[in-house]
Amino acid sequence: MMKYIVAGCIFLLLDAMWINFFALPLYKSTLLSLMANRSGLEMAVATGLCYGLLLLGLYWFVLPSISPVRDGFIFGAVVYGVFALTNFIVFDAWTIALTLSDGLWGGVLYAVTAAIVSILFV
Repeated sequence: MMKYIVAGCIFLLLDAMWINFFALPLYKSTLLSLMANRSGLEMAVATGLCYGLLLLGLYWFVLPSISPVRDGFIFGAVVYGVFALTNFIVFDAWTIALTLSDGLWGGVLYAVTAAIVSILFV
């Protein structure tokens, strides 16, 4: 159980750092007119559900794997890549740079989380 709590904390911390220091400035410079202006409750519920699904994928597909770092990279790149490519298709303002950075970040996020957890829980 502790392994999953630690994995979730690592995942959330890394993604929060990515969003605050890299993604948000990039999004604001290109997508400000498209960014949602939702209530705090709506954002909290949507964020909780989104991260619940992302963590479910980490717990179900990545951590139990024989090769969690490799499979984490593939899983993360697929999940974040689908999000990014869908946005690229739907929104004119969504750039190829956002698409590539988001897809790559997903792979790195899951792989690094799996690597740290593998080291901590040998």
